[in-house]
Order: sequence, then C-alpha cells, then structure tokens
Amino acid sequence: MAFSHFFEPSTAIVERFDCGLGPGKNFTLQAVPSGNFTVSLMAGDCPGSADIALLVSVKFKKPTTEMLFACRTDGQWSEPEYCCTCPCSSLEANAPFELGLSVSCQYFKISVNRKVVGKFDHRCDPNLVNHYSVAGAVSLRVVSIH
Repeated sequence: MAFSHFFEPSTAIVERFDCGLGPGKNFTLQAVPSGNFTVSLMAGDCPGSADIALLVSVKFKKPTTEMLFACRTDGQWSEPEYCCTCPCSSLEANAPFELGLSVSCQYFKISVNRKVVGKFDHRCDPNLVNHYSVAGAVSLRVVSIH
C-alpha cells in the first residue's frame, strides 16, 4: 500500500502554535469528517519545508475504517509505522470524531473517540513541534493543545 494514497487533493488548513508538544501535553482535534482526511503535526520553519513530521491518516472504507500513522525525517516519509482498523460502527463519515495525541517522555499515544488505539516512539524532540495541518474532507470543530 503506497502511503501517498492516503493524502487528499484539497487545500490544507495550517496553524502554528508556540507551546510545542512536550511531555505531558495533549493535542485534541474534534471534527465531523465526510470522507478521508489527514492530520499532520510538524516541526520546522514553515509548513511546506518541515524536516520532521508526524502524520495520522484516516481512511473511511466500509466495513472498516483504516487509520495510518507514520513519521517523516530528512524529508522522507517512512513506511506506515502503525496501522489499525476500526469497525465503522465506531467511526462513521458525517459523525463526530475526536483524535487525541498525548505526549510522554518516549512516545506519542494516539486515541480515537477517547479510546487508545496505538503508540509509537518520538522521532524528534516533541518540544520542537510548532504547527499542524488538516487536509481532506473534514469539518473542524475544535483543535486544542493543553
């Protein structure tokens, strides 16, 4: 499966934040997706040139929903580091969706609708993460860093 197939051909919303995502911080996105979408957390000077990134891709596909997690270092995306499927009863297009990323000293913990679905090691200092982007068929409700 080619990773690039998960990207959506739409304009991304890109927002910078000042606080970084150090240990103990949480990133929460609440949205209503109408189709496939991606969320990226990036460290770099500007969104298009980030050398290090974390990407979560959600692909709605009956009878399951696929979620894909990967990291980018030195300008190259890794093969998907972690992939899971969720029954469509728990993730439906046009239904509220919450994605959470919690940061510990060693890894990111990913949750969907408040249920932990996976975790993987940092590839960079999460304190350097300074912007996120959301692309695809999704209507954002709330994005918070706390």
